[in-house]
This record gives sequence, structure tokens and C-alpha cells, in this order.
Amino acid sequence: MTRTRAGIAVPSVDAGLVVLVEGESDRAAVEAAASLCRVDLRTLDAVVLSMDGVTYIRHHLRRHGPAGDRRQILGLCDSAESSVVGRALAENCDGSAENTHRLRAGDPILLAHHGFQMCRRDLEDELIRAIGTRGVIDVIEATGERRAWHSMQQQPAQRDRPVADQLRRWLGSGATRKIRYAPLLIAALPPERLPEPLSALLTAIATAGLGGQGSAISDASAHRMRASGCMEP
Repeated sequence: MTRTRAGIAVPSVDAGLVVLVEGESDRAAVEAAASLCRVDLRTLDAVVLSMDGVTYIRHHLRRHGPAGDRRQILGLCDSAESSVVGRALAENCDGSAENTHRLRAGDPILLAHHGFQMCRRDLEDELIRAIGTRGVIDVIEATGERRAWHSMQQQPAQRDRPVADQLRRWLGSGATRKIRYAPLLIAALPPERLPEPLSALLTAIATAGLGGQGSAISDASAHRMRASGCMEP
């Protein structure tokens, strides 16, 4: 663990590939998705790292990126924070003025070019749409929290909202609920129905391999992902 001059703690990592995500629930989801698709992060010399907030991305890029340990960087972000990520990535961008401007604005195509996949709202929203509201409610009921879920639905602020929005609120309430539910929601999905940002991120991880030196391992992982439906042929 090192600290920046601003006093921000940035963990050291012993991996060639660093996957940056906003929080612990995102980390849990990415790791669960990798397990579902049989993408061995350890074999691929990859680690998923929570930034504890996207506003800290500059500190992580300086620590692990080209100006620091020179690790390969991939990541996942929400659409609302795409410009925060884009501005941080643009600090090390050698592209044209137009592309730099688009990157700073959070253009999803340029974010993907720089290794970051963007969720349309957030990862919870992506998972709810992939599973369906009935499927997410089934997961809630399987955990024994049916009464608490129905109680929240009856709150005045929630009563008239769409079920998908109620579910986003449910997952976001409580200190650890998103973290607990992330692997449960991933497990409720067949591999071929993983949300596109997660599928694309896993493809990038498998393709990257061991910092470009593990092509045989990367190809094997990609083959397993295609077989399981996590990656297009």
C-alpha cells in the first residue's frame, strides 16, 4: 500500500494486468463472471481492483499505469462517470485533438479503445435487465429476504416506481447488500446472457493474457469463453 501526496491510499499489486472498478460490488461481480466463464484471472496474471470511488481513478492510473508500474490497465465504469474516466485516460492520450475531446467527454467507443467498458446506467441496472425483474426477485426470495423486499416496495417513495427501479434501490440500500448480491445475480445468468460490458471486459482480459506474453493461455481462455457463450466466435 502506498499513499499519494494527497494522502490517498493506493494498493500495490503483483500482477501484469490491473482491472479497475468503482467499488467492491463491481469487483465481486467481475470475479464471479470470470469464474462463470472459466476465465482464470490468476493464470492470466490479472487482478480486479476496487478504487473505492471512481474519483480516485487518476491516483490508480498514476500508480499502475504508464507513469507508474506500467501495468496494463482495463476497467469498467458507469455511464454517469464515463467523463471522469475519460478525462483521466486523456492525460496519457497521444491521439488527435478530436479523439482526445471525445475521450474526455466519455465517448464509449474511445473508452473501450482504452480498455474501459461502460455500463449504460450502472452494473446493477445491466444485471437487472439481463436477468429480468422476476429473476432478480427470485434471487431475493432465495436469500430469505422476501418480507424485507416487500416492505421496501410499500414505502411511499417506492410504491409507484417501476419494479426495475425498486430493485436498483433495494440493491443499493444497506452497507453490503450490493456486494452480497453481485455473485448471486451473476450465478442466476447463463454465460451467454452476461451483460455486454461484462462480456466485453472478460474478452479483453482473456485477450490481454499475461501482458501480451501469454498468448497460448489467452487463446485457451478465449476458446473456453466462446464455448460457454461468453464471447462471440
